[in-house]
Amino acid sequence: ARQLEQGQSQASYADVLRPGEAFTLPPTGMVVLWVDVYLPAGTAAGDYQAAVTVTPAGLPPVTVPVPVAATGLTLPTSASLDTAFCFSPTWVKDFYGQDPNREQMLAYGRFLLDHRLEPMNLWSRDVDIGEDCLDDCANNGKTMLFLPIRNIRENQNRLRELIGRYHGRLRPIFFGHDEVLSSSTPGALERMKKDYADARELFPEVPRLNTARIDERLFGYVTVWCPLFGHYEAEATAERQALGEQVWWYPTDYPLAPYANFNLDSPGIDPRVIPWMTWKLKLTGLLYWGLNREWRSNGAFEARQITPEFCTLRGLDWMTPETLENMRAGKTRWPDIPWLPYFRNVNNQSVSRTQGGGNLLYPGKDFQPLPSMRLKNLRDGLQDYEYFVMLRHQVAALRKRGGQEALMRDAEAALAIDDTVVGGPRSYTKDPAALLAFRSRIIDLVLRTR
Repeated sequence: ARQLEQGQSQASYADVLRPGEAFTLPPTGMVVLWVDVYLPAGTAAGDYQAAVTVTPAGLPPVTVPVPVAATGLTLPTSASLDTAFCFSPTWVKDFYGQDPNREQMLAYGRFLLDHRLEPMNLWSRDVDIGEDCLDDCANNGKTMLFLPIRNIRENQNRLRELIGRYHGRLRPIFFGHDEVLSSSTPGALERMKKDYADARELFPEVPRLNTARIDERLFGYVTVWCPLFGHYEAEATAERQALGEQVWWYPTDYPLAPYANFNLDSPGIDPRVIPWMTWKLKLTGLLYWGLNREWRSNGAFEARQITPEFCTLRGLDWMTPETLENMRAGKTRWPDIPWLPYFRNVNNQSVSRTQGGGNLLYPGKDFQPLPSMRLKNLRDGLQDYEYFVMLRHQVAALRKRGGQEALMRDAEAALAIDDTVVGGPRSYTKDPAALLAFRSRIIDLVLRTR
């Protein structure tokens, strides 16, 4: 639902994908079925036939054929693009009223890895997604070890032990002092510099990530820059990369169009094209501040802050005093009532004017994660990214072998991505057919250059 200013009406967006199970709908209603088809690693090229069967009550079943064309290519278990998409167990507790146990956290980790995302928690003062989840995540495709950069001197022995334990399995990286250049807190920059200087001294080999635009005040401190989409600068990026530093990027719920975004009401192609943009701009990582931030907005904590005036402003005509009281007591929650697609600022508790920011999955029954369409589109974009990586490797091998100059030129041109498909951070096709056609071109070149 959406309501930004008084007088505007709400609009519904299809987003949450529920697991395949029995459902009901009115006689004239319609429902969209979203089907993921999984091909095991090593599946030979060829045409395969899957099927979806729907059995209406009291009627014969209806089977819908799903043809699948396999390329013969196998995606790597671990994603080639570094990601930091925050999943917080605190927000899980805010919705369910209790902490997730270890098995539930492991299930969340595997769910995210299945969608080619790195399970981690930006906002924890502890290690990564949680120390007791690291081994399982590492065994299922996790590649990085996110470490808090605060109080490094006091924690250096533990950090050295962790880095040593996961050497060769998880690449360590420090993070902290989020968006320090935007902070109005006195002394924030000085404290950040001290922590990053300590990390540089004690762990010189470990990269130091910060969500900051490239700025000379941070030269010598940050080695992995992560500017907001709107702060990306091509020249500054190339300069830092030439020095051996990395540049990632990230959105929050801003910037809005013409930039792509993960918001609920952004075009459906946006989550899929963002990994393409990341490749086009030669950036090496993608960060997102929250995968489940809105879970807190749909629990008892948020209900205690909601007022009648707020309900009027947001157009929440379904939220009666009785409903609100039941929400506060933890007796009523989504999906029995509509989802609230906003978050509150952690500093001043103001409500976001955007919808869906910081939330790409939903809380299902018994702590089950439910994917959004946006998450599936992002996963598909991250899978597309792997074909670019494959083609880059094939081109390097082809160049080494020599010959087939025309094919190599075609492949190199495709790796640059046509500007009509992705022109830059604010220019990209809104036509899914154009994106899919270029994807087919990339896959064809991967097969031809083998």
